[in-house]
Amino acid sequence: MLMKLKAIIRGGKVHEVGYRFFLFTKALELGGQGFFARNQSDGIKQVVMAFIEGDQQQVAEFREFVQAAKPEGSNVEDVALENYSGSIMSTDAFMHYFTADQLNKGIPALLRIDSKQDRMLETQERMLETQDRMLEKHDEAIAKLEEVRSDVILEIKTSQEDMVAKLNENHEAIVGVLVDFIRKLRQNPAELEILGSGRQKKSYLEVKDCVQAMLLCLDGSHEPVNVFNIGSEDSIDVTEIADIVVSQMGLKDVGYRYTGGEEGRGWKGDVRAMLLSLDKIKSLGWRPKWGSSQAIRSAVQALLRDKSA
Repeated sequence: MLMKLKAIIRGGKVHEVGYRFFLFTKALELGGQGFFARNQSDGIKQVVMAFIEGDQQQVAEFREFVQAAKPEGSNVEDVALENYSGSIMSTDAFMHYFTADQLNKGIPALLRIDSKQDRMLETQERMLETQDRMLEKHDEAIAKLEEVRSDVILEIKTSQEDMVAKLNENHEAIVGVLVDFIRKLRQNPAELEILGSGRQKKSYLEVKDCVQAMLLCLDGSHEPVNVFNIGSEDSIDVTEIADIVVSQMGLKDVGYRYTGGEEGRGWKGDVRAMLLSLDKIKSLGWRPKWGSSQAIRSAVQALLRDKSA
């Protein structure tokens, strides 16, 4: 499920220190689907507004990064984070926007040079000589801007290609076990391929529990950087998940075919067992209302209603 986050960064020096590109680079690294950032002022302090759209883990890691990391030369006094429901442009669109914005910064300097032309020319001969010099500088400036533009685009394209390769390499982990099972069963209702041994056990959290936990963390924690585990109190193995998907799809006599894998793992990066410690967040008075099986069943029902899953 995609989530959106808005970050408001205030301070005495948060403009002209590369803050937007600093945050954009992190968004690209995390693989976020949407990003936008702009500079503004609240009348007293400089402000950077940043927005990101991605899955729960991407948004959570971006939240921690914004709170903990600052670009060199910046002076940050306050970082405010809040959920966001508006639209956010794609990372590709922001790349073009940011590139154009950086190129436009050179235009006022060129215009100022042109405006001084008349004052600098005392005679026609000197005017022509000055014009020639200015045209040379103009061409050099355009060439440097194009060079910077090419370097930025090449760097971003390279980063995108690396991300696409990583996404393809870990496709099953990113798509998610529920979507993977539903798609496979729609193609072949008689047999389901299960990556790994089927005994990998993990905890799953219902989205309502997750949102409530995040809001409680925002209200109940006051340190500059706060880290909490959010999860359920139990776990469920992959075969049990398959049973729930088959049942919710109304299928019967479905055969399971396991791929095995190294030490029972389904793909590179898969873990055989995962259950987070919730002691810290429980100290704030929170605990999940839904177990892993209930969360899985609710998610399957939602995906089945979404015909694009």
